[in-house]
Amino acid sequence: MNLLVLTILLAIWTDPFEVAFNLGIRLFEFLKLIGISFLGLIVIRIAVTVFRKKQLYDIKKRIRISTYLIIGISSYFYVDYSIEIIDHRIIHANIRNSVMSKYNSFDSYPYGGTAANLTIQEYSEILKTTWFPELPKSAENIEYDYTYDGFLPDYSLTLKYDLPKHIHEIRSTTIRKHFIKYVLLS
Repeated sequence: MNLLVLTILLAIWTDPFEVAFNLGIRLFEFLKLIGISFLGLIVIRIAVTVFRKKQLYDIKKRIRISTYLIIGISSYFYVDYSIEIIDHRIIHANIRNSVMSKYNSFDSYPYGGTAANLTIQEYSEILKTTWFPELPKSAENIEYDYTYDGFLPDYSLTLKYDLPKHIHEIRSTTIRKHFIKYVLLS
């Protein structure tokens, strides 16, 4: 029952935005749930052994202790998934839906997608789940194309954006392991 409830919570917090930008999140989280359930079974088995050694035969007390153990083990997921549901489905729901309305996935590549006319707030929401580079706060009309093969470590990222007229050029760009740092002249 606990696994079923946690799986339903997992399905609720992984909205289409999360699935599009955080590949494999549902599988990874479901495997964590299976692992925690297995851990719960091990703890219950140890508890049964302790109950027998201590000669605790009161069934109500055994069930109460076992219930507390399972809820204690899985409380991390209840709290974490509840926070994610509130964050994704309530607090940032409008911006996530706005990004998904501008997002298109590729048919020719297993992973990746494109989006156009993004605001800096929408792009910042994407940055929470991807390794994409940060952009200047004054960036407007952001567009990206990202493709990833999935088999080979080849990917392509094309990032286009507009800057206000008072910023004449980007003085330098530093690329280090997926991070790009810009120095702007105004």
